[in-house]
This record gives sequence, C-alpha cells and structure tokens, in this order.
Amino acid sequence: MTCGRNFDNILDDLKYFHTCTKLSKNRCNNENGDVMPFFMLKKKYFDLYRFGNKDVELRVVKPQWKNTKAGDIATIQCGRDIFRKRITKVHRGSLARIFRDVDYKRIFPEASTVFEAVKATKELYPVGEEFMAFELEDIV
Repeated sequence: MTCGRNFDNILDDLKYFHTCTKLSKNRCNNENGDVMPFFMLKKKYFDLYRFGNKDVELRVVKPQWKNTKAGDIATIQCGRDIFRKRITKVHRGSLARIFRDVDYKRIFPEASTVFEAVKATKELYPVGEEFMAFELEDIV
C-alpha cells in the first residue's frame, strides 16, 4: 500500500517551504538586518488605527523591539487584516515617563483621564516595568 507520493515530491515540497520561509523572514528585516516590529492587535485596537483614532503603539520592552528606530516600518495585524506604518519616534521608559512624553489619548483614545489609561495598560501588562511607545504614521 502506498500513500501516492514519492520521496522526490516530498523533498521538492520541503525545498519550496524552506525558500518561502527565507523570503518571508527577509521581508521582515530592515537595512541593518534587524527584525522589523510586528504587532498583533485585538480587533478593537486595530479598528482604532483603521479609523485614524490611534497613532501610538505601547508595548512592554522585549528583545524583538530593542533595536527599533525612527524610520522603520511596523506591521500591525489583526487576523488577516494588515497595516504597515512608519515609526516616527520611539519612547522608552517607565509608564510615568511614557505618559509624560506622549499624550495618553494617542495610546488609549477611549480613556477620559490618564488614570484610566494607566488602568488599561495594567490590564494589558500586569507585570510590565519598562515600556516602549512607538509613534506611527501612514506610509505614503
């Protein structure tokens, strides 16, 4: 009994998969070879970007974003929907410092006070100590 596929077909499939993987990894790198920022969002936050109500992404500092700088292109994704935005400025520090440097309404447009924005941040990142805020703009 055979499965209908021979060894050569399986090798061809593996070579194709390896080529596609290399191509997709290269598309996510900037000119220095650093990995470009990739943000997965919940639908409610993704829609805020879609309708122009939000233009700053706040994240806990992680190794994949440590080399991000102004001019890099960020990918923002929710399911199959994707936006690409240019990073204009990167802020790094405590939550107090981030909210001092960036208007909280740009990060949490639905918050009516800075205290509500801090509360929303603590719900998303309960143990976060150091944060990064990425100011984004549309790519023309």
